Amino acid sequence: MNILDKFTLFAFNYTPIFCLKIWGENPWMANHLNEKFNELYDRHGASGVMVAFYRSLDVENRKIFENYLINEYNGK
Repeated sequence: MNILDKFTLFAFNYTPIFCLKIWGENPWMANHLNEKFNELYDRHGASGVMVAFYRSLDVENRKIFENYLINEYNGK
């Protein structure tokens, strides 16, 4: 499965605590990004939040998110 397929599946099937799973080694960042995601959800709704969230990440956190999708997310 390619990265775009994984991103799309993730965008429609993420769990509410996905930031804690992806950034779990850094609890402060996980909580910060979870709050950011919730704010973006209020602004963009279910259909636009994941793209807005991804675009709001800095380069380092985009890489962490991308690596999670590539190496750990299995589309379930």
